[in-house]
Amino acid sequence: MARAVIGPVTVAVTDPDPDPNPETVPVPVPDPRAVIDHFASLHDLDTIWMDIRPGDVSRTVTVAPGMAMATYTRGADDLATLALAMHEAGHALFRAQLRQRAMLGFDPPRWLDEAVAAWAVRALEDPRVIGDAMLRRLAAARRHRREAATARLAAYEAAVQAGADPHEAWPAGLDPAAYPQLRDEPGVMASYAAADRWPRRVLPRKVGP
Repeated sequence: MARAVIGPVTVAVTDPDPDPNPETVPVPVPDPRAVIDHFASLHDLDTIWMDIRPGDVSRTVTVAPGMAMATYTRGADDLATLALAMHEAGHALFRAQLRQRAMLGFDPPRWLDEAVAAWAVRALEDPRVIGDAMLRRLAAARRHRREAATARLAAYEAAVQAGADPHEAWPAGLDPAAYPQLRDEPGVMASYAAADRWPRRVLPRKVGP
């Protein structure tokens, strides 16, 4: 959709929530897997049907109904890496709870999938998950920047779909190369923006095998 602005992308997508102003985190950042396990335990979410690990790209794949595998890549700093891990863990946890999805006959809408991923990233601001207050503040600042950028990109996406010139409509100050998903996923920023507006941050409880 925005191919004229973004052009060819030669690097892998590494961050579903790109941070235009990455900061060096001056506090220790816990291991992503430990945070994911603690977050899941806190909300009584079953992790037995999911696998998450570092990888070359950040991606979640539904292996079978109620089974998911996720990878997360290295971010701009340790906090970005942790946020990426939590984002993909949110996708994986959501799918891992839906073991009866095949009987429902439909997949959750994209905005809801992204809302759960955003909810998981927001847990980095929860003192029950992250004990260090400075790290929580940095996570909140990063989220606010991302949500502001997402709202601008969703408006751009809508404008281009309505016929605006992609070059003229592009939001000033944002690097087009940082948002290659705009090329390949029409409506992706609308989904991200809807996820950010989602008022309820609730995941389903454990569902038995």
